[in-house]
Amino acid sequence: MNKGLTGTLKSIFPNIVAAQRSIIKNQIIKSPLWLLGFVDGEGCFYLKITRKKKQILLSFSITQHYRDKDLFNVIKDYLVCGVMEKKKHPLDLIQLV
Repeated sequence: MNKGLTGTLKSIFPNIVAAQRSIIKNQIIKSPLWLLGFVDGEGCFYLKITRKKKQILLSFSITQHYRDKDLFNVIKDYLVCGVMEKKKHPLDLIQLV
């Protein structure tokens, strides 16, 4: 799933030499401990307050760059729940909620 630096980062750091890495396809989560470590570094719980429906919801979220959307599909399938949302942000973020 590693696709290297984004075009923006390549332009900011033009002297970085890319390491050759294979693209991983059809990845599966082999251990819940891998997911635990990933979420520990990239995930969070938060309260979402809706004004229209006057609700307070406990939400879980993981955020990554949009290029990692395939990884999010793997996580979503593993958890058997979740919605991916592309965020309007200069870094092209995607969030699994």
